[in-house]
Amino acid sequence: MRDIRNGMLRCARVAMLLALVFALLPVVSLAQEDDGNAYSLIYGDERPSDRLDAPGGQDSEAAAKPKKKRRRRPRRGQGRSRAAEGQKTRRPSRRAEQAVEEPPAEQDNAYAIIYGDNPPRESVEMSHPEPPADGYIYDAAPEEDTVELYMGGDSLCFEDISLRYMEGDCLGVIEGVQAYFEHYPEGGKKVQANYYLASCYMKNRDTANALEPLERLASWYPNEYYAYSLFVLAPYFEKRGEYAKALRYFEGLDRESRDDQMLYTARRGKLHCAVELQLHEKIISHAKDFLALQDTPKELQEYAAYQKAKAEVMLGRLEEAYEGFAKLGLHAKKNPIAAEARYRMIQIRFSQKRWTTIKPLLKDFIRQRTKHRYWLGKSFLLMARTFMRINEFPKASDVLRSLRKNYYDQEDGIVQESRDLDLIIKKVVILHENLPRFDPTIRFEKGGYGDGK
Repeated sequence: MRDIRNGMLRCARVAMLLALVFALLPVVSLAQEDDGNAYSLIYGDERPSDRLDAPGGQDSEAAAKPKKKRRRRPRRGQGRSRAAEGQKTRRPSRRAEQAVEEPPAEQDNAYAIIYGDNPPRESVEMSHPEPPADGYIYDAAPEEDTVELYMGGDSLCFEDISLRYMEGDCLGVIEGVQAYFEHYPEGGKKVQANYYLASCYMKNRDTANALEPLERLASWYPNEYYAYSLFVLAPYFEKRGEYAKALRYFEGLDRESRDDQMLYTARRGKLHCAVELQLHEKIISHAKDFLALQDTPKELQEYAAYQKAKAEVMLGRLEEAYEGFAKLGLHAKKNPIAAEARYRMIQIRFSQKRWTTIKPLLKDFIRQRTKHRYWLGKSFLLMARTFMRINEFPKASDVLRSLRKNYYDQEDGIVQESRDLDLIIKKVVILHENLPRFDPTIRFEKGGYGDGK
């Protein structure tokens, strides 16, 4: 039984070996085929036969020759005599001799076929130093022992600037951006670099140096920092009194505003600049934009409505101006702007020669018991002039006499103007002189937000 079992095991081993051999035959044939194709692509029809690793070369010839029989050991006497004479006991092999010898001419021809006139250089392992920790690459020191800084690439340089900005190192950011612009004036990150530079100057409260990068950002439209640059530049020039430049920036900010704070700043600023420049059409337009905002301070709403009505007067749109002043004059008791608005309503009707409407307007003004006596006194003077225009001179004299009796400020010009009108009445009544020519012009010598009355 044991012999039968051993025989069956041997048969199973033989079957497994045969199956493995038949499985490896296609792989070997494909490898030989690929080897031939590779050599044919490199060498063509002429294969270098003398390459040590080429098929058919010297290794194959050496393998084809029958191996020599191993020499027997020399006898003791012979071995000792050769060692004593300094002779080698064994000759080096043919493979070692071929490794020492120079490659034959046929091998040179094979290299020429592959590489032409430019043989490959020996491969040398290159060592690349690690980049410095600060992100910059420094040249060798010049003669004056100063280190010249240049960037190791646009992106590499800007990554270091961004890192410094995130860390709050404004001095490092300023130095880095200046070096960046020196070597990459038109770099791909110039917009963001200008923003970093301007932001760091503003953090250091150095507005003078921040102007240049901010104005560059404002000139590169569109960019993601355009609104920010206008948000800083416009109020700066407004405070300096450069209203034309500030107005241009405020108008741009109004178009590009991203939040309520920017929108509020833009519309307030452009209205103020237009008022300072006396651009009446723009005053009306910008005042409407400001009044359309929600949750604005009451004082600024009043300012916008006043400037709008005043600009309409200057443009001859008296009815629109009258409606605007009527809305402002509802609470004239304590509010100086409301008191002035009441006077402007009477002034508009006087310039339109609508005599019958002036007395009711004056009565309404008196009922409000305003504390701002200047505008009430100016309204009484207009009432006296109205009586003079309709030839009711006694009534005009009575109004002027009552005004001088009850008006206490002798320095603001109201009392003096009443005396001048009284003198004109006497000349007309006694000397029969003509009244001065009617002047419908509405003037804003005082009032508004200039003198505080």
